[in-house]
Amino acid sequence: MAALGIGALILFVVAGLVIAGQWLLSAQSMPELVAALPTLTASASPGPSRPAPSASALVGTNTPGSPGPASSAATDIPTHALTHTPGSLEPARTLTQLAGRPTLTRPAPTRANTSVPTHPPTDTPTRTPEPTHTPTHTPEPTLTLTPTPTHTLSPTPTPTETPPPLAILNDQACLRAETGQLYIYGELANPGAEPFDVDRLNARVFGPSGEINVAGQSFDLPGNYYVAANSRLPFEVVVQLGTAQYDRYQIDVAGAPGAHTPRADLSLGEVVVEAEGDGLTGISGRWTHSGAPPETFVSIIATVYNADGRVANMDYLYMTSIISLDPQLPPGQYRFEDLFLSASPCGEGTITMSIIGE
Repeated sequence: MAALGIGALILFVVAGLVIAGQWLLSAQSMPELVAALPTLTASASPGPSRPAPSASALVGTNTPGSPGPASSAATDIPTHALTHTPGSLEPARTLTQLAGRPTLTRPAPTRANTSVPTHPPTDTPTRTPEPTHTPTHTPEPTLTLTPTPTHTLSPTPTPTETPPPLAILNDQACLRAETGQLYIYGELANPGAEPFDVDRLNARVFGPSGEINVAGQSFDLPGNYYVAANSRLPFEVVVQLGTAQYDRYQIDVAGAPGAHTPRADLSLGEVVVEAEGDGLTGISGRWTHSGAPPETFVSIIATVYNADGRVANMDYLYMTSIISLDPQLPPGQYRFEDLFLSASPCGEGTITMSIIGE
């Protein structure tokens, strides 16, 4: 409440000064009044410092009866003095310097000294250190890895190779020097499940300088030039070699599977082998069938094998019809003769007889 009273007193004094100033301005010029107005300076007050409000702010914002700003002490009464602002038209003058003007005086307010309380020093509290917490580390369990069992891979089975359509077996080559002919004998084996037609047997002959260009060649095969399934037949290839020297040969087979119905009910009996002179060997005998007579052909084959099991010679009879029936033989039995083996450059051997037909 004391602060409010002091504030009201200050406003009353300022209002009086303003009224006096207006009265003085009526007699003299405005610049003189402006120069004569004092500048309010707030004296220091205990407590925190703050900027002093200007005279215009006090006049424009504080109305009589309104509370002024609260001060930090009730006895803090600021003393105001009027000063001239630098840069004005006239030098600063006090109110007492104006001639013929009454001097306004007011007693200086008495400030009561208020001592600032002295606070005894505060003892710095002693901080008791907190006990150090040593974390207890629980070791993680050791993970024991179980090795993955090793799988033993079974070896990949080797696929069975598909045999060629026809294989060359038990073959050999012999040169007839007086004619320059190379005789090649052997067997054509058909491991397949169907008959295979033979279109051509071609011999390639090689010498020290490479392949020899032969003058000509021919081949022979019993029957109708096919090899039945799961069977074999002898063959003969004759090459016109001349005087060339050969080191090796190669037989190429050309053909394709064919449709045939070979007979399985044919057999031979009472075979007779006789030497006929001039290197010929005559063979005769009997052949039979248990079913209907063959309709296409019958072939009786004589194959000569040497001691090594290689083919050394071959010849055959080829019959396309039954010429006559022997009344002295039972039905289904026939005689054959006129089968001759000529001398072979590969020598002699054991004669094996066989029969095929369709």
